[in-house]
Amino acid sequence: PQLNGLWVWADDAMGYGKRWHKHKGHIIYDIERGKLVLQQMLEDAGVDLLLDTQIAGAVVDANTVKGVIVENKSGRDAWLARVVVDATGDADVAAFAGAPTAKPPREDYYQISRAFRVAVNDEAGRPVIVGGVGGDFDFGDGTDPWQLTRAEIELRRTAEERLAELRRKPGFESAYIIGPGESQQLGVRETRQIVGEYVLTEEDIVEGRKFEDAIAKSANPIDMHKSGGDNENRSVKTDSHDIPYRSLVPLELNGLLAAGRCISCTHVAEAAIRKVPVCMATGHAAGVAAAMSARDSVPPRALNADAVRNALRAQGGGV
Repeated sequence: PQLNGLWVWADDAMGYGKRWHKHKGHIIYDIERGKLVLQQMLEDAGVDLLLDTQIAGAVVDANTVKGVIVENKSGRDAWLARVVVDATGDADVAAFAGAPTAKPPREDYYQISRAFRVAVNDEAGRPVIVGGVGGDFDFGDGTDPWQLTRAEIELRRTAEERLAELRRKPGFESAYIIGPGESQQLGVRETRQIVGEYVLTEEDIVEGRKFEDAIAKSANPIDMHKSGGDNENRSVKTDSHDIPYRSLVPLELNGLLAAGRCISCTHVAEAAIRKVPVCMATGHAAGVAAAMSARDSVPPRALNADAVRNALRAQGGGV
């Protein structure tokens, strides 16, 4: 049940997961084991993985992205690459590089969310996850660190207030917050998108349009979480729609691809493509395209889309 932003999943020992079982387009998996599997896959592929590092700029020469500037505990450094994939979710690399990007007007911002797991102790004094408490922060800009800070402070306070509500329910008198929910971070649904060779639209999604250069499909509805209460879940007319390769390629700049929720799309269309399965699919496509571009010394925008599609199919992905 939900009470004024308060979620309780008492029938689920993990505290989350079962509520998604009837939703198409969702993937249910062990989150922590998934992280370990992905880490092992990167190591097996010979990837040099660098954690606890943030993008601080882009290296651009002759209208081509040549690499990124990063910062971490060791200071600032530049990493050069033949092709860069912007999977920041916020189009940070594209923005630093001067690529055209778009953001919705403030009145259309999605809510920023935060959830925390709630536990009660069993007879032996061991914590048992019984559900969660969460809330939403309205009109927050996920690219503004001051607003992100405000959201973090207010949502933690909201969680405590809703925990107090929960404690008034029979059986939850001793409930307490034991840790964050599914994510260690704030739930930011949208910030910037690149302006790409093709801008995916609401009509593309609702009509289930197909594209010759499709590299992924989505089965998600248009899932709006707008600030100010104008929330809706718009249905689509078909089982799926395509995402074209051109939506991963920014205008004007070479040497750059986008993946995830910052690909080229309108504000409304982003509500359908921002979910994890679609981000995984566009990430796969961007990675394959970047590798092909680097190997063949062909700019990403000049790649043969059919060749990208064939490579994805050979790896069990694509359309």
